[in-house]
Amino acid sequence: MIQTSDSKGNLGFAPVTSLPHKAGNSEKATFLKLTTESGKNVHMTSDHLLPNCGGKTVSASELVIGDCLFVVDGDTMRKETLVEISSATLFGVNTAITEAQFIVAAGIIASPFSLNNDPGREKIGTVRDYLKSLRKSGKKLRGAKKVAMLEFNM
Repeated sequence: MIQTSDSKGNLGFAPVTSLPHKAGNSEKATFLKLTTESGKNVHMTSDHLLPNCGGKTVSASELVIGDCLFVVDGDTMRKETLVEISSATLFGVNTAITEAQFIVAAGIIASPFSLNNDPGREKIGTVRDYLKSLRKSGKKLRGAKKVAMLEFNM
């Protein structure tokens, strides 16, 4: 079970339904390190998606210093200002797919998807609908490429 959030900011926990990247992988990628005013930080690829405080889901590359992100401490969610963005090449990419719309990674609310694999930007409106459609079609999510690459700092 991992901590999750819906589009209305309701926090909860949900089981992981898929881990698209092999555990312990050494896949090389360029990550953006996003740091908020309280020091919370997460590494993610530039095309990784996350909600901003304006109600839009944006890619990490669209963020600028001063933008507002949602952070979580325990069972409390609040808004925080993005104070630093840096870049680094790292090895090992991870994400976790759940039936919730967002996951909490290193205390920051993020989508489990990237621009290239976001069911919400297609005809399917929610992650839950996307997972249901995969089950009905018999397709396996594990084989999907470029699902959001996210380093968990937990």
